[in-house]
Amino acid sequence: MAAGLLLAAGLLGGCGGGTSRDAATGARDAQVIGSHGRQPGQFSRPRAIVLTEENDLVVIDRSGRVQRLDVRTGEVRGRWMLPDYSNGTPTGMTLDPRDNSLWVADTHYQRILQFDLDGNLLFSFGEQGTGPGQMVFPTDVTPDPLDGSLWVCEYGLRSRIMHFSATGEFLAEWGSGEYDYADLARPMAIAVDAQGRLFVVDGGNHRVLVYDRQGTLLNSWGESGEAPGRLKYPYDLAVGDDGTLYICEYGNSRVSRFTADGEFLGAWGLPGHRPGELFSPWGVAVGAGGVLAIADTNNGRVQIVRRPERAFRMGRNAT
Repeated sequence: MAAGLLLAAGLLGGCGGGTSRDAATGARDAQVIGSHGRQPGQFSRPRAIVLTEENDLVVIDRSGRVQRLDVRTGEVRGRWMLPDYSNGTPTGMTLDPRDNSLWVADTHYQRILQFDLDGNLLFSFGEQGTGPGQMVFPTDVTPDPLDGSLWVCEYGLRSRIMHFSATGEFLAEWGSGEYDYADLARPMAIAVDAQGRLFVVDGGNHRVLVYDRQGTLLNSWGESGEAPGRLKYPYDLAVGDDGTLYICEYGNSRVSRFTADGEFLGAWGLPGHRPGELFSPWGVAVGAGGVLAIADTNNGRVQIVRRPERAFRMGRNAT
């Protein structure tokens, strides 16, 4: 089915009178883009996702493709292939607001890539290893809004946070103990808020860690579970303009909303395949005007939620 038809189907599923199931899942708020497949506008297990300042949607999937789409219509505006992808594909990508470039954690190639929105490779750095500045499985990268330096989280032989200059020079690291001695267990995503705090999704420990730029732990919150406000394998996070956090839970097939201090503000999505339902989502992004994009990974699609402050509910999911 063409992407446009799928988009229309998603909009129809999310509008109208709705059923009790629609209300419970959040289908009224859902816009579906794409389906399983490798044609333009389709996705093969999408994982890394961003929204540009113009609310273009950029998605990397397991086929090694990067697609840029119109978030309103699902129309493909550009697409390209990653330099290498036979070993595996990236899990994290962040838009640099200074120049609208894309920073990509090329997880299975032990490096960081920078692209422009047309797919031109601008810069890359990184090498395999466990030493300072080397990488095993980098999962996410984000530019620091103050100075343009780069923050990278990784797991593998070491689970740690690393700090690099904008030109890839290693500056610092923390959380680098090995295996059972590590402070982190599969950190999957990292974001910086307007106050300069670093938020790290510590996936294997089902929690969020908050650091300052020197690596001092400021706060830690979250515990494993399925109840509202708990986390189960959080794999990505995004910071809204109002400072709230959106946590993508791979294990609970939902996105939960929190204050920066960990107060639960609601959740969206139930396990399933209909609009408003999620199947092991891997990524989440916030765009202009609070538009939320969710990589609905095992459903092979992206779901768009507008006005999430209204769509997210205090129960297990939207009610």
